Amino acid sequence: MVVTSARSVSLAGARAGLRCDWPIDIRMTLARSISVLLIAVFCAATDAALLPTMKEAVDILADIATEQASQRLFTVLNINEELRVQEPVPPDRPFPCKVSSNAFTAAPKSVHELRPQDISVVATLGDSLVTGYGALADSIVGLFLKNQQVSWAIGGDQDWRSVTTIPNLLRKFNPDLIGFAVEGSEAHFGMGEARSHDENLLSQAEKLVAKMKSDPRVDFKRHWKMVTILSGHNDICSGDPCFPSPKAAALEHKENLRKVLDYLQANSPRTFVNLLPVMDVTASWQIEKSFLCAVMSVIECRCLYGPGGADNVKKLKAIVDAFHVAENDLISSGRYDIKDDFTVMIQPFTSSLEPPKTRNILGLDLADLSFLSVDCFHLSQKGHAAFATMQWNNLLQSVGNKTMDFIMPMQEIACPTENVPYFFTNVNSKLYQNIGRQ
Repeated sequence: MVVTSARSVSLAGARAGLRCDWPIDIRMTLARSISVLLIAVFCAATDAALLPTMKEAVDILADIATEQASQRLFTVLNINEELRVQEPVPPDRPFPCKVSSNAFTAAPKSVHELRPQDISVVATLGDSLVTGYGALADSIVGLFLKNQQVSWAIGGDQDWRSVTTIPNLLRKFNPDLIGFAVEGSEAHFGMGEARSHDENLLSQAEKLVAKMKSDPRVDFKRHWKMVTILSGHNDICSGDPCFPSPKAAALEHKENLRKVLDYLQANSPRTFVNLLPVMDVTASWQIEKSFLCAVMSVIECRCLYGPGGADNVKKLKAIVDAFHVAENDLISSGRYDIKDDFTVMIQPFTSSLEPPKTRNILGLDLADLSFLSVDCFHLSQKGHAAFATMQWNNLLQSVGNKTMDFIMPMQEIACPTENVPYFFTNVNSKLYQNIGRQ
C-alpha cells in the first residue's frame, strides 16, 4: 500500500536538503538549537521533575551530533518511513476464527474454562505504553496525547480489520463487551497513566474496582473480566537513583506487583489477569534514530541515554533481567492459582521484543520504525496492532509453549479449537500437556 501525503512530501524535501557533509560546527549549532526548542516544549507539557536538566539533555545531544552524526543522525534521515498505521485486513477476508453457535451459552464458573465469548469486561493498568500515548502521533505534539482508543489492550476504535486490539478481537465473540476505549469517551476501564511507576499500580486497581462497581453496565459479581498489566519501564528509565542493585530493584518490583495482584484477587471476582513482562528498554540503544528520536530518548529514558554511554546498557539490562525473574517467581509460586474465579498469567511476548528489520533506500537493514511512534520508544498504532496479535496468540498457547517472536498485525492468529476451547491457565496447561486437551 503506497500512501502519499503532504507530510511525506515535506519529509522528502527535508531529506534532500540535509547533507552528511555539513561542517561539524553547523551540526553542533543545529543540535543545540533544536534540542533546546524541543526540550522546552516537552518540559512545559510534562512533569519537569522527572526529566533531566535542560543543559544535560542539550549537552548529550550535542555529543551525539558530534560523535555519531554521519552514522546515527543524518544518514538515518534516509530511512524509508512507512505509514505508522496497520494495513487494513481486506473486506473479503473473513475473521480467522469460527464463532460457534453455542457462543452465548451460560458463563462458566471456573477461570480454567474461560472462552473468548465469556469475557464481558476489559481493563488495563500500567504506564504510557498500555495507554497508547503517541500511538497516532506524526509530530512531537502528538506524543502528549493519550490514544487509548487504539491501545492494543483497551482500544475499541473501529474494528479488528483496521484497528486490531484485544477488545476488538473479543467483540467478534461477544459484541456486548464492556470497558474498551473509544475516542472522546471516558466510559472505559483503562486506568494506566503516563509516568506511572510500579508503586502506582495499587491505586490504579482501587480506582478500577470502584469504577466497575459504579458502572450500571457491569454486573460486578457475575461478569468475567480481563485485566492487562504492563509496568516497570519508568522505574528502570527514570529511577532515583538510576542504577540500584538489580536484586533490590527486582524485589521492589515484585512487591509492588504482589500488592496489586493480591488486591485484585481479594476484590475483583471472576477476573483473568494478563501480566506482561517489562520490555527490555536497552533494545532501543541499537535502533538507528532520527534527530527527534535522539532528543526524546534522552528525555524519556535518561538512565539509559545519560552520561555513561554503553555502560548504562549493561547496568539496565541486568535490572531488566532481574525484573523478569521476579515476575516469573511471583506467578509460578501458585499464589494466584488457589481460586476458581481468579488467575494471573504471564504472557511473555513482551520480554525480548525488538522491532523487525526493513531495508531503507540506502540498502541498509535497519529497525522498522513504522511500529514505533515518532519518539522511537512508544508504540505506533501499527505497533499496537502487532502487540494485540501477539498477546491474543499467547492467550491461546499453553504455559511453556507461548511464542515470543515478533508477529505482524493479523499475520498469524490463534483460534479456539475443540481440544483448546479455553484461554490457557497454569492449571489447564498441565491438563493439556498430560492428555492433549483442556
